[in-house]
Amino acid sequence: MKPTFTITQDQVAIAAARPVRVQHYRCPEAQDIGPHDHEYYEITVVRAGTSLHRTPFTETRIGPGSAIILAPGGVHEFIAPHALEVTNVYYLAEWLMDDLASLWRQPGFVPLFLAHTLFEDPATRHVPMGSLDATTMEACMHELEDIVCESQRNEPSLIVLRSALLKFLVTLSRSFEEEAPSRARSFRKEVWLALDRVEQCIAQSEPFRVAELAREVGISTDHLTRMFRHATGRSPMEYYQRRRVQKAGRLLLEADREITEIAHTLGYCDAAHFCKVFRRIQGRSPRDYRATYGLHR
Repeated sequence: MKPTFTITQDQVAIAAARPVRVQHYRCPEAQDIGPHDHEYYEITVVRAGTSLHRTPFTETRIGPGSAIILAPGGVHEFIAPHALEVTNVYYLAEWLMDDLASLWRQPGFVPLFLAHTLFEDPATRHVPMGSLDATTMEACMHELEDIVCESQRNEPSLIVLRSALLKFLVTLSRSFEEEAPSRARSFRKEVWLALDRVEQCIAQSEPFRVAELAREVGISTDHLTRMFRHATGRSPMEYYQRRRVQKAGRLLLEADREITEIAHTLGYCDAAHFCKVFRRIQGRSPRDYRATYGLHR
């Protein structure tokens, strides 16, 4: 299935002041919404009506309470919608990952809402779907309405937006885990140690050394690298570089710090090297990233 259009920044308008967007949408009667993808995670919650929902992997009849989680680049379409009303939620993944370790402790959270941004493996191309009961649906919509109301303020509180989004995502992840516990990600202890060490090194602006960690856990560097790549789709160093760039994106969102200062904070030897790595992973320069999502938007 190939997308015929993409939901882009021009339509969603995510920015540092509003890093989450909630949009209510009523689909035209019996008018298909063709195959499309998104630049961001999209969570779709069906409020009313029915439709046939199609992805490259599944074809499912959806109705009130259905919830769909699309990772960036994921493709789906709606066939013959009838009185279909949905709420779409978009968010910047980098905004949520200041304390990734705590998010891992919430079963299902990272696999559902962040895995595509972190890893590269076939599991992240699956399109999670679930059915929310009435109580869960009410709780989810309450948090989404709080986001809508706060977003309408001239200067919305990031604390309110973040709190409401996290409560919505945790409520959703609990519902999905109750329905299908196998979605929880399981790693060997060596992989967990590597994931934790990467976060510690970034927080403390220290270099990450695979060989050093391998010695600590009593295996060879090659063995640890193979184990990590099998679990995540990336080598430990590739993952470390990706997490550093994601941290840089977070810093670019929050403040007008000089790019050189951000590069030094994250342990890059100079701004030129930082910009090169950032562009390779993000597909745009730090300056373009700030222009797209920065506080001025």
